[in-house]
Amino acid sequence: MEYSLYPGKVIHEDTGRFMNRLEDYLFLNPYGEVSLWGQYTGTFGGSHNITLTAGFNSRDYAYKNIYTYADNISSDTQSDYSLKQADADGNFRMDILGGQLDHRTAGFFGRIDYGFKGRYLLELSGRYDGSSSFEKGSRWGFFPSASAGWVFTEEKFASGLKSFADSGKLRFSAGSLGNQQVTDFQYMRTVSKAPIDYLFNNEGSRPVGAKLSSPNSPELTWEAINHYDLGLDLTMLEGRLSSTIDLFIRDTKGMLTEGEELPSVYGAPSPLENRADLRSSGYEVSLGWHDRAPLWGKALRYGVSATLSDYTTRITRFGNSAKVLGSHYVGETLGEIWGFRVDGLFQSDEEAAAYTDYALGGIDQTYLAGGLNGGWRGGDLRFKDLDGDRIISKGGFTVDNPGDLCIIGNSLPRYQFGINLTAAWGGFDLSAFIQGVGRMNWYPDADNTAFWGPYSRPYGTFYQKDFLDKCWGEGNTDAYFPRTRGMIAMEGTTELTEPNDRYLQNLGYVRIKNLTAGWSLPSPAARKIHLSGLRIYLTAENLLYLSPLSKVTGYIDPETLYANGAAYGWTYPMQRITTIGIDLSF
Repeated sequence: MEYSLYPGKVIHEDTGRFMNRLEDYLFLNPYGEVSLWGQYTGTFGGSHNITLTAGFNSRDYAYKNIYTYADNISSDTQSDYSLKQADADGNFRMDILGGQLDHRTAGFFGRIDYGFKGRYLLELSGRYDGSSSFEKGSRWGFFPSASAGWVFTEEKFASGLKSFADSGKLRFSAGSLGNQQVTDFQYMRTVSKAPIDYLFNNEGSRPVGAKLSSPNSPELTWEAINHYDLGLDLTMLEGRLSSTIDLFIRDTKGMLTEGEELPSVYGAPSPLENRADLRSSGYEVSLGWHDRAPLWGKALRYGVSATLSDYTTRITRFGNSAKVLGSHYVGETLGEIWGFRVDGLFQSDEEAAAYTDYALGGIDQTYLAGGLNGGWRGGDLRFKDLDGDRIISKGGFTVDNPGDLCIIGNSLPRYQFGINLTAAWGGFDLSAFIQGVGRMNWYPDADNTAFWGPYSRPYGTFYQKDFLDKCWGEGNTDAYFPRTRGMIAMEGTTELTEPNDRYLQNLGYVRIKNLTAGWSLPSPAARKIHLSGLRIYLTAENLLYLSPLSKVTGYIDPETLYANGAAYGWTYPMQRITTIGIDLSF
């Protein structure tokens, strides 16, 4: 390709993005599936109902691609590999690349459903699944499940409850599912080829070398997820009040993780093994009320329903016997955030000097002194000495010896809820959906300029206009942020890059996701103007939200952080959308 930067000077470039290259892709993706199943349903004695189901299914997924290219084609209009030319060194730059895989699964399944008088319910089922993702001898797994239900309001002793309890069912289920989502042929060692990073004989081209992958365990097999649920369904007061309560435990067995840490002389990472287990436990509650009442001669129909759920997850088995922090360990609650405790800001240089003078009985905060350039001063963070050794440190960085670290929060969402509101009266209708999270902790990463602002990069151009009003100064000693100086939230070990409880944020929020109001023309009036229906409505999406995070920064949306795993916050904001519309039916 030819181009010009200066008048009269033409540059010819045939490398990089200007390269004259011919490319071809061939992609094959055959897929086959076979499913066979049968079902039998019968009734015995007028009270016993049974359904039997059995079947088999298999899937065969294959993938193959071929990629060819050649550089320095002699024609700009013709596409043919015979037009390739040698480069200035006499070499033809061309290659053929490709890849392929073949993945197969198969499974046998069966289920028995039994009911007696619609009062006692039982279901037994099981799957026997196989996957080519694992080595022979470890490819098949059996995953049974069972559930039972009791409609107790149909019992004789519950006849006295009929005045307010319409129906009630107690249920219990236990089941197992298999997870085979691992890389195909993960149990095998593979050989890959790639150019070596250095030259031989200064010939200008790198030789190609072969590399053997790290060893893996040949006994990799299915991960099993065992779920236990106890539930109650209750409808009362002629259907106006409904409720559902579920308590659950989910055990994940045989998770694929690295095995015990090996000596560095081994020269490769620990093999992947089914060595980790975890347990999740929680609840989900939903309540609903739907009723109608007279209002100014017309019926007001209204309803409210709400759901609340919560869970925690703990590690019950993991190959980290020393309980080194930074890795999972037995007893860990997933999402734990370890950090330092802060006891406010120093209010003067003298206070800072006295507190941090180790020789005079103070606390040595040197570990977190990165970027200070002058020692601790008024406006800096005062850290708590939790282990009593008068030295702020991470100790042995283990659960048993964490130094001055402690659990300051958790990054997983807690107390997720949703509320639906509806009302209708005389042609008018109103609905609203409110959604939120009760608590989810987030400590801003280093170099998170959306939160730290000039503490990360003082030369930035997008900061909240009142940011300096929140920074410590002689006339603002009760400020939220420390004294202003750049780069202390950018990298390294500083008082801001290391998590601490002062700047740990709560991403809990409540948001009006949708609010809709409308009016419908009565049918007789609509027919007079030759319409079968007319409705005028106003809808608002993401109308407003409330969050503790708004007190610190008004432009980081907690829901976008929650949806993106609490990343940097540079995400497109959730838009507030208002729509006015008319629905016409002819």
